[in-house]
Amino acid sequence: MKIKVLLILCFLLPTASFAKESVPQDQIDAIQSTYQSIPGIAADFTQQTYVALIEKTVSKQGKFYFKKGGKLRIEYKGDEERNYVSDGSTLWIYTPGDAASMQTYEISEETVPREALSFLSGFGKLDKEFSIEPSKAFTEIPEGFTALHLKPLRKKAQYKSLDTLFNKDHLLMKLKIHNLSGNVTDYEFTNIKTSVGLKDGFFTLGSGKATPDTLPEKEIHSK
Repeated sequence: MKIKVLLILCFLLPTASFAKESVPQDQIDAIQSTYQSIPGIAADFTQQTYVALIEKTVSKQGKFYFKKGGKLRIEYKGDEERNYVSDGSTLWIYTPGDAASMQTYEISEETVPREALSFLSGFGKLDKEFSIEPSKAFTEIPEGFTALHLKPLRKKAQYKSLDTLFNKDHLLMKLKIHNLSGNVTDYEFTNIKTSVGLKDGFFTLGSGKATPDTLPEKEIHSK
């Protein structure tokens, strides 16, 4: 008798309490439109990574540059100065001023998956790249901001999910990456500039190619 009563109660409960929350389509469209229209981004960032294996949080900061086509440049500053440069097909990792530190990787499923360097491009096609829900990862969401919890639809994705916070201009301000390893990395972006005059040579290294360590200020233009 008790089992029957419990079953009846379950059916009588409002169905809305079991439904997943959804994100208004106009918010998704606004973010997609923004990332489809901007050619590049430059920003400062702070990074905090919780390393599950040693139960320790590691903090870093630096400069971040992104250009359509999977082009990426990350310059870590401070005691562990390090640059990560990619033209979309090759990744170079090196310490500025130390030629012997150079490491080169072809971007592939076996080495560095393309999505690891280009998920920002996915913000231009959120509906196709991710399942989307409201994010509850941020303690404070300012008015006009949009917080999304994104799970990659691709089965071989190299991360479990992303929590993202976009500002009123629909640009990424905070990013939380939940890695398969159990590590969680938080990024906060400041001094964001779009419509940036980033030349392709800024994302290449090697024989016969440019090897820039800094981007001339005259090449940066705010939106």
